[in-house]
Amino acid sequence: MHFDTSVMELETMQKIFDNRPESSELATVKNHTELYPDIPLDKPEQFLYDLSQIPNFNDRLFCFIYQSTFEEAISSIETKLNNLKMTCEVLQSNSVQRVLGLLLSLGNYMNGGSRTRGQADGFGLEILAKVKNVKSRDNSTSLLHYLVFQYISRFDDDAGTDKAKLPVPEPSDVSQATFVNFDDIKKDLKKIKKDLEGCEKKAESVIKASEPTNLQPFKDNMKSFITRANKQYKEEKSNVEECEQIFTKVLIFYSLQPKSDDKPLTPKDFFSLWLAFCTDFKDIWKKEQQRIIRKRVEDAQKKVDRMKLERKQSLSNTRAKKAGGLKARLSSKGMI
Repeated sequence: MHFDTSVMELETMQKIFDNRPESSELATVKNHTELYPDIPLDKPEQFLYDLSQIPNFNDRLFCFIYQSTFEEAISSIETKLNNLKMTCEVLQSNSVQRVLGLLLSLGNYMNGGSRTRGQADGFGLEILAKVKNVKSRDNSTSLLHYLVFQYISRFDDDAGTDKAKLPVPEPSDVSQATFVNFDDIKKDLKKIKKDLEGCEKKAESVIKASEPTNLQPFKDNMKSFITRANKQYKEEKSNVEECEQIFTKVLIFYSLQPKSDDKPLTPKDFFSLWLAFCTDFKDIWKKEQQRIIRKRVEDAQKKVDRMKLERKQSLSNTRAKKAGGLKARLSSKGMI
């Protein structure tokens, strides 16, 4: 028996499994077919009867359903963890360090009149969400706008091109990272492992109870799935341990200490400090990139217009020179 999920979706299989017939229901249906073979069953009863003719139907269906749900569950965990690793990597990159270094320099310059505040060696990450609220005297711009402008001017050689790269993490990646909870993921992995062991036992019981004609492709499919699933489980178990270490390193990198109640900072605590800043930074960065592109288009158009004007002037000068040539002088003297 083989289920093709392109023909029968997981949701349909789940409904069939949830509404599988009880032993008493099957007994009643079978008794009817034996006593009244000439009287057809109604569609629901016929459907139940047809399912009962499939050897070890319930266990087979459970295995196929679990195979689909496993792939979805393990993929979700992998995506969350890989996104967290990538985001932590970006937050320790040179580009982010340059952004924060510029922000520190600008802050020290603004506080230059203060001996204590104008010579800071660093700042708390809680400041990031407030940068956009620091306005110029005429309210025409903000510290965040100026920070983005300075970064692009000093460090972004590819500004205004397809190669231009956002120097801070993508806000969507930061947002997803806030939802990572290592304890919950470990619990999910334990449940996945327990359910996988249950699926393996059911598959073995089906294989042992099946006749050779009903064995394939179920046997090969399930054995292949169990082997692959156990490998994926071990990989994600190692992955979550690696992510915890990476997250701890990024906290140390930013000199963050546990909360006052001695509970360690969670991804939600840490990445929430970055979310608003990265979102606002990207919005301004995109607008600045567009401004640079428009400026280059305008400059190019001006250059073309100038070249056209110079060419026109050059043609006029050429005609003027031709007008004072030999033919014109002879004609003026009546010689031709």
